[in-house]
This record gives sequence, C-alpha cells and structure tokens, in this order.
Amino acid sequence: MAYIKPSPEEQARRTAKAIATRRANKAAHKTAMQDAYERQYLLKDEIKELENKLQIIQQLDTMNEVSNKVASKTLASAEAILKAAKPWQSFTGVYFLISNNKIVYVGQSVNVYARISGHAGKTFDSFTVIPCPREHLNVLESLYIHMFDPPLNGHEKSNCAPLSLEKILRLSVSS
Repeated sequence: MAYIKPSPEEQARRTAKAIATRRANKAAHKTAMQDAYERQYLLKDEIKELENKLQIIQQLDTMNEVSNKVASKTLASAEAILKAAKPWQSFTGVYFLISNNKIVYVGQSVNVYARISGHAGKTFDSFTVIPCPREHLNVLESLYIHMFDPPLNGHEKSNCAPLSLEKILRLSVSS
C-alpha cells in the first residue's frame, strides 16, 4: 500500500487536533495532580487528627491502669460523673457522727457539711443528718443528746446538751 501524503489542510487539521488533545491531556493531568495534592493534604490532616485521638486514648488507658492499681477501679467517664451528680446545698440540721455502727456524737449546724469537716480529730467512720429549721436546732439536738448520751458529747450537764431536759419539757408545756 502506498503512502499518500495528506493535503496541507489535512495536516493542519491533524496538527490542530493533536495540539488540542495534548492541551486537554495536560489540563486533565494538572487537575488530577491538584486533586492528588488536595487529597494528600486532607489525608495528612486526617492522620494528624487520628494520631491525636490515639494519643488521648493511650493517655486514658495509662490513667485507667494507674486507677486500677490504686483504687481497683477504672476511671469514670465525664458522662457517668455528670449523671451521678447531686445538687449541692448547704443546709441546717442536726448531725450524728457514727463509729462502728454506734452514735458517738450529736451536733448541730447551719452549714452541716462544713461543720462535720471540723470534727477531723474525732473518731468516726460515717455520719447522717436530719434537716431542721434553725430556730429548732437547740431543742432537737438536745433531745437526741439526752436520748442517746453519745460518748464524745461529754457528760457534764453544762456541756452535754444546749438545753436541759427540764427546760425542753417546760418549753413543750408552754407551747
């Protein structure tokens, strides 16, 4: 088969088509390279984020190991702590210090929790509180001291209770 030389118009058309194809391929390659670079940066950011999460998980794991050794428990999550939270309130009442399942002291306070912390020198392992209006504290505390005769309240009549039993009885008769 013999080679037929294309006409100058045909050569120009083929050349123009080849140039257009090369330009299109070059533009497609440039777009593909830009997309690849963008994906690369996105992946680098994602890797950094995952590495940070891994570091946090490793720290939590280490803290849980320490907590297990110290307290035989894993650390509670923030959600669990917040779910178990009770509202704080300072209240007035009569409190009882307890040691070995026996009432060892009866006291009163307008801020019970703060007052109980002041008994650090006394020997007790638990406490309980009966809320009471401020104006009735002396009477209620005195009744419980007279009823239980706790050893840490003292045994002298002047130190034993704010009000004597006789005074409490007089108050109840006059009311």
